[in-house]
Amino acid sequence: MSTILTSLWHGAKVLYYLSYSDIKTVTLPVLAFSLSIVPWSGFIRTLLTAFWLQSLIAEWCFSNQSSANALAEDINNKPYRPIPSGMMTLKTARRIRWFMPFFNIIQSAILGSRTTVYATISLSIILWIHNDLEVSRKFYAKNFLAGACFPALEIGCMTVATAGQALNFHQIVSVVFSTLVNMLTMHAQDFPDVVGDAAAGRKTFPLVSPWGARVFLVTVLCLSTVGSIFISAVHPTLIWLQIAFLIVTCGRYLLIRNQPKREMISYWIYDFWLAFCHACLSKLNPAVVPITTQGFVQAVQAQWI
Repeated sequence: MSTILTSLWHGAKVLYYLSYSDIKTVTLPVLAFSLSIVPWSGFIRTLLTAFWLQSLIAEWCFSNQSSANALAEDINNKPYRPIPSGMMTLKTARRIRWFMPFFNIIQSAILGSRTTVYATISLSIILWIHNDLEVSRKFYAKNFLAGACFPALEIGCMTVATAGQALNFHQIVSVVFSTLVNMLTMHAQDFPDVVGDAAAGRKTFPLVSPWGARVFLVTVLCLSTVGSIFISAVHPTLIWLQIAFLIVTCGRYLLIRNQPKREMISYWIYDFWLAFCHACLSKLNPAVVPITTQGFVQAVQAQWI
């Protein structure tokens, strides 16, 4: 019995540290965003959605952390992860990495719909291109591919949460805006990791253009804030909180440079800004963004035809 409990405890630790850095940046934002724009389907469906999401994030993490040059990066940036810490061998991680896509496709077919399966397959293909083909070594490809993972996760979560219901136009627009924000601000996480990225041979945006990456990030943060406020119908409190975190985030990214520990704090503050931005995007104003495709066509016709 003690051996079984020890093995279970070890497995739990591996899974926790495997995705520890993704809890606040991927798991919670995607889950909160997805559940907030679909009808409530009960506590059990919410648990199933969380399980489905965490399974796909595990596939993401095993793929990323067992890829070529990942160990050199993690030794510098995230030594607590299972492979650099010695909790798991690279060979075991690679085996699990190729098992997870099949497991996730099967559970997607059971828990969701055909759309869920397509979202899962899309994520697996993106991860294969990103990690196994090493396309992510170029910063623009890295940001695009990593950002493309989010709509797959969000659409999958929404279809699992609603037991396979089709998405309406309003929800699709929310996902599109969310994807654009994630893609264009993805490099916010790269500033604290420049040492490890350089050791791994990656050419991230902050390494290619340190000042340009900061200016671009701040510009996109400001435009995204204005855009999300314009199309949303949330309580003013959320809007003011988003603006407050915008000011702090932009100030820190412009003023604090070449200080990895302090820049990690900047990234955490950015995560709060991202959460409030997604909160705005989860509830769109029907007067600005019609709920149905037909309503959108009618609005365009009324405005331009």
